Amino acid sequence: MFSMGGASRASQLSSSLVAAVLDGNASSVKALLKQGADPCTRIPNGPPLPVYAAGYGNLQVLQLLAENKRVKADKQLALGMLVAATERKQVQVVEWLLKKKISLSVINGLNLHGKHSLLLAIEANDTRLAQVLMTHGADTNFRMSDGTTMLHWAVLADSREVVRLLASWPRTELTPDASGLTALHIAAGQGNAQALQILLGKFGDKVDAPLADGRTPLALAVANDHAEAACVLLAHRAGGGQRGGGACMPGGRTPLAFAVERRAWDMAMALVQRGRADPAQRDARGSTPFHVACTAGHAALATAMMASAKGVCKVLDASSMTGLHIAAKLGHAEVVAAILGGSNSPGEVAKLQGPGGHTAAHFAVAGDHVACIAQLAKAGPKACNVPNGCGDTPLHLAVQQGRLECAKALVRTAGVDPGKQSPHLLATAVASDRADAVACVAVDLQCPLAPTPMTGSGLPVCHAAAAQGRHDLLAGVPLPALQRLLAARSKPDGSTALHLAAERGQVETVGFLVRQCGQEVDARDDQKQTPLHRAVLGCHAGVVYVLAELGAGLEARRKDGRTPIELALSISRPDIVDAITAAAHALHRSSASGAAPSPSPSRGTRSNRSTRTGVDANTLFAAENAGSASLRHSVPTALPGMRMPALASPSARLASQATLDRRAAQMHQEALREAAPSGSGSGAGSTHAAPSTPQRDAGAASPPAVAPPLANLRKKTHILPSGCVRLVRPFARGHGLNTEMWLGELVAADGAHEVAVKRFDLGAAPTEAARFHRELAALRDASERCPRSCRLLGLARDGSRMLLVMQLYGASVLEVLEGRGGGLPAALFLHYGAELARAVHELHSVHLMHFDIKPSNVLLDERGQLVLCDFGLCVRDANALRESEDVWGTIGYAPPECIDLDQRHKACQRSDCWALAVTLLHMRTGRDPWAPEGGAAAAQWGDLLQRVGLRKESPPIPAGLPPRVEDVLKRCFLADPWARPSAEAVAAAFDDAARDLGARPTPPDLRALVAPASIAPPATTQPPPPPSDQRAGAAPPARRAPRRLPGADAAPAAIRSRARPGARRGQRAPRRAGHDHAGGARPLRGELRGGKRHGSHAGPRARPRRPDDAGRPEIHQGEVRTGRGLLLRERPRRGRAGGGADGRAAGGRRLRRGA
Repeated sequence: MFSMGGASRASQLSSSLVAAVLDGNASSVKALLKQGADPCTRIPNGPPLPVYAAGYGNLQVLQLLAENKRVKADKQLALGMLVAATERKQVQVVEWLLKKKISLSVINGLNLHGKHSLLLAIEANDTRLAQVLMTHGADTNFRMSDGTTMLHWAVLADSREVVRLLASWPRTELTPDASGLTALHIAAGQGNAQALQILLGKFGDKVDAPLADGRTPLALAVANDHAEAACVLLAHRAGGGQRGGGACMPGGRTPLAFAVERRAWDMAMALVQRGRADPAQRDARGSTPFHVACTAGHAALATAMMASAKGVCKVLDASSMTGLHIAAKLGHAEVVAAILGGSNSPGEVAKLQGPGGHTAAHFAVAGDHVACIAQLAKAGPKACNVPNGCGDTPLHLAVQQGRLECAKALVRTAGVDPGKQSPHLLATAVASDRADAVACVAVDLQCPLAPTPMTGSGLPVCHAAAAQGRHDLLAGVPLPALQRLLAARSKPDGSTALHLAAERGQVETVGFLVRQCGQEVDARDDQKQTPLHRAVLGCHAGVVYVLAELGAGLEARRKDGRTPIELALSISRPDIVDAITAAAHALHRSSASGAAPSPSPSRGTRSNRSTRTGVDANTLFAAENAGSASLRHSVPTALPGMRMPALASPSARLASQATLDRRAAQMHQEALREAAPSGSGSGAGSTHAAPSTPQRDAGAASPPAVAPPLANLRKKTHILPSGCVRLVRPFARGHGLNTEMWLGELVAADGAHEVAVKRFDLGAAPTEAARFHRELAALRDASERCPRSCRLLGLARDGSRMLLVMQLYGASVLEVLEGRGGGLPAALFLHYGAELARAVHELHSVHLMHFDIKPSNVLLDERGQLVLCDFGLCVRDANALRESEDVWGTIGYAPPECIDLDQRHKACQRSDCWALAVTLLHMRTGRDPWAPEGGAAAAQWGDLLQRVGLRKESPPIPAGLPPRVEDVLKRCFLADPWARPSAEAVAAAFDDAARDLGARPTPPDLRALVAPASIAPPATTQPPPPPSDQRAGAAPPARRAPRRLPGADAAPAAIRSRARPGARRGQRAPRRAGHDHAGGARPLRGELRGGKRHGSHAGPRARPRRPDDAGRPEIHQGEVRTGRGLLLRERPRRGRAGGGADGRAAGGRRLRRGA
């Protein structure tokens, strides 16, 4: 009972003491303590009473409670009172507690939250309290669990006065924490410039203390864009005492260069304006901050750098370029103006030469930056007229690269004199092979053309252009000036431009010089030779015909007394004699009928190099007759103005005279038939009678219609005699509505040969003649000068139609891909990719642009050799595209500039590289590059018009290609044609990739590329009927059977073909009986069996079975069997028909934008 009462009394005393302490009643506390109340009593849900009193600053109550022995002996209670007083900033209480000689272990102890008492004072930002604690033994270097000291926490809390107090305390040290950061690193990273200033006052020797990764306080300040802190560090010689801090940043860069590269303009400007950085200080890469600022295009910073460091604008970087060079190259006109405006000698700065001797004006021209040229013009004309290492001034470079707006700016704004350029600007323009550049020099720049501009070889400019056949370059020169230039004579033989054009066989140029420029057709050189003599010596039958047609003197004699006809006979060239005969006969017939001469082309129209000037199909037929005639076909004496040349002996003269008489009679009969009205003939009802001709020997017979041997035809294009080409069957249509592809048979001196024949109906449409002339000119040049282009064997005439006779090849790449059912293997792809790129480069080297490169126009012969075919859209001058509103090429392969009419002016040789890249992707994957991944259907051409022509999209590049190949293909799809690589660069990339892969494979046999198939033996071809003019009893020439693929009878190649539906109305595919597939497996879809074909065209149109086909082999609907055992099944349409063999629309099919 007594104990229960004692416990109750103690509880009552404790409650009363708690109430008295909370009320702050010191007398009640004293009385209760005397009655035995416990001073360590805890407040409910609170601290002990002494801790509470210390925290709330009740010093009297605390003194009464602390006198108790229990309180004095409890160190944890003493620490709690110190911490509570510190947290509450009770300075008097802290001082009283410390005067009570609390041990150091208590002062430097941690509270329940793991905090030091000095740390609490720092967090409270109480400098006096912190000073009291430090005075009584608080450790400033006390390390917390993470290694931080009081100095770390003072900087983190941004307690500047506490930082100052700690820094001034003698025992304070600058120690790193667990991560290696010191208080300097923290202050620099936070941008605490004042704390840095305080710390560096004591710890200045540790300004470059590195972290584990090498970063210094300066690097942290710059990386975090703290300009003020960086300037403070630089003021205390950060970075080893070097101006600008040295190469302390990552990559060996200076702080200023690092800031400029990161576009930290405020940081860079502060460093420059305060003089804490050197704009000319080089980093590890040899670049300066000034160069970096010029590269970024920051004009204000460049101006500040020039004001901070004089002469920095003349400093060269590692590539020997100044800041002005870099700004001009990148087109930063504001930086160019700032550099020239901030320099004391802008002319000298603008004249400084960089790599290759180029000045800033050269770099501005190369980048086509007209605004930079306008700014450089302020430095004077001399600064914009400095030659580079090759001797070219900026004006030369502008003309060479076609930067015509820059050329105009150099002349009109900078004041550069175009007449004082060496070499002459016109020579540069002609050498650049750009008609617009020639017109710009002669008209826009008004460049003086006197004295006569000369090339580097001493040849007048116009003569050089005429010799190369580039009369289109001269079309932009005003006519009076052009005539003055053409009047000059070249040294040392005194040739005119017409002499050189005739000597080189430039037919179009000869017509241009005479018809449009008024050149004298019978001009004489120092050897008294006329252009006709030069053409005869050069064996150019076409030029001979044109000159004779234009009225060249056939009786003109050289110094040795020879006329052109005598000269032709002396060199045994009967084709030249035939050309003179045909031209003279045409003139005689025209004068007899009173027909007016054909008008010359207008001077205002731009000459198209791919169209013959003033020469029609009959003219070409007569003019290109090379190697098909014999000496018996010579000049008729009946024509006016012509005499027989003197021959070696009387007997030879008589034999030649008889031959001439026969030839004259034949030509006269042809003239009568052509002049007769329709319906009249040579029978009894005809009103025309043949003139009397000399009697021929009874045994004489007309020569048979036989072409020269095939080996001769492959070397040079020939005019083939009528009747030596027999059309067997059509197997495809060309680009035009009036163009057809036929399988033909050529009867040559060494036997019969299968050929591919392209037939043009020149009378069907007014534009067909121009199309024919353009394709003939391109195909002839490519055939004779490009080994990887299809061979043109000859030209023949079939009534009003013209026939282009070409070599027959095995298959196209498209057929090979379809036959394989997939793309080519890697090694074969690299081999054929390089070969195709070289074929395109060969065309470009002779100034031809194909504009229709696709798998169906790439052919393979029996040995696997690759050739390029179908020159229907090939041109020599890209200006022809601007005159057409059609899509110039095949949709899906044509580049954007050939689809979008607004971009048509950008078409050039690099346009072929886009189509080349698409074709290469097709060859690798075996499917349409535009088709969706895993899909079999090709993309619709309407969608492709939008994607390529408007949005400038490119087909996806498959994964797994070699890096070099992938890179060059990506660059082929750039929107700017001039940014694309050349075909030669594409071939080099494929060669390098093949070299990395291993040995290049040899071209495989064509039969190894497609799957073999068992087929019925092909039918034999009957020999063609004898010529109509062959006399009875004359033995026909020996003929060999048509050649076929090697091993065709055993296992011929089965080539897959796309049948293009929609042949011309009324056309029927020929049939042969006796070739049914009954009893065997049904043929596959799209399978073409037996024989050869021209791989760039599709097969004939399928025709359903009709009731009148009784007795013929069974042909299912959608199938057709042709005369050589070929079986074709019609494939479903892909998109919209009306183009090439791949079912896509091609140029000339009237596909307009937005259709």
